[in-house]
Amino acid sequence: MRVYPAGTDNCNPVPWFCKHPSNSPPHTHLTHPSSDKQQQQLVDKLDAGDIPADVCGHSYQALYRLVSQALFQAHVEGKLKAEIVQEPEKYVELDPDMAQTLLDQAQSGKKLLLITNSDYLYTQQLMSYAYDRFLPSGMKWRDLFDMVWVGAFCWKNRRWMMGGGVH
Repeated sequence: MRVYPAGTDNCNPVPWFCKHPSNSPPHTHLTHPSSDKQQQQLVDKLDAGDIPADVCGHSYQALYRLVSQALFQAHVEGKLKAEIVQEPEKYVELDPDMAQTLLDQAQSGKKLLLITNSDYLYTQQLMSYAYDRFLPSGMKWRDLFDMVWVGAFCWKNRRWMMGGGVH
């Protein structure tokens, strides 16, 4: 599905509304599938008239700017993370079976790797909240994993994963 801004022809789509070809490697995507889906849903709401004109004037470009600004404030500035860390019980569903599953895997000799886009402090706080309480006394979530890679998808690491060297 491609969505074009009003007043343009079909040759200049708004890139973040474009569905990526299924055969294209993931590291070439400029967007994230879950945010793509959310943005497509917002476009559908805009097209249906469910978003008041005073919000973005029925403009795809204005909607994009509004969503980008909100995502930047929530994600990059850390506002959302700060809220989650402040009250993790409100956002994190605890699952003792997941902790036991990871523990069983580690104890059976499996090599476990955690890769996340989050920074270490945020990862440490949420993983401690979600797992430490279900592990044997003295054991922490970090003991489950042979390697933890945080900030995995920042631009520097993307360059490294694509063969651009270490920075």
